Amino acid sequence: TFLVSGFWHGAGWTFVVWGLFNGLFVCTAAWMNRRGKKFHFPLAFFLTALGIVALRVLFVASSFTDALHVYQGMINFASLKESGINILSYSGKATLVYFLIGLALCLFAPNSGALIKRFKVSWISLLASALLIGLALLRMNNGAQFLYFQF
Repeated sequence: TFLVSGFWHGAGWTFVVWGLFNGLFVCTAAWMNRRGKKFHFPLAFFLTALGIVALRVLFVASSFTDALHVYQGMINFASLKESGINILSYSGKATLVYFLIGLALCLFAPNSGALIKRFKVSWISLLASALLIGLALLRMNNGAQFLYFQF
């Protein structure tokens, strides 16, 4: 399914490899689940984040050469010093704060599965849903071209 999804998303081989590796990750997880095997949470979290970032590079790269340049830049911290970029500058500190907030949300905030388990229909949720649907209907005339028409 993921391999076909890679073909579906684009004509480049980077998409096909993206789909292939996503499929391998899902198959590996299913194989581990069937055998009752698990990674410790920190290792599983790290490997998942690393896999998502690495595969996202393939998804947006126009070629394997471009992807390789991005991967090299991701692991070449010496180039930051050579280029005069101070990662503790104001923008670097802001980025670090955003990263830590995102990490905290990922680790400690309830996910959609947990939220739906404790969801109770109320007047507030009904009004919020009606408001969001109304706003969506009002904005329908500002639609954009369907994403997959470009492929």
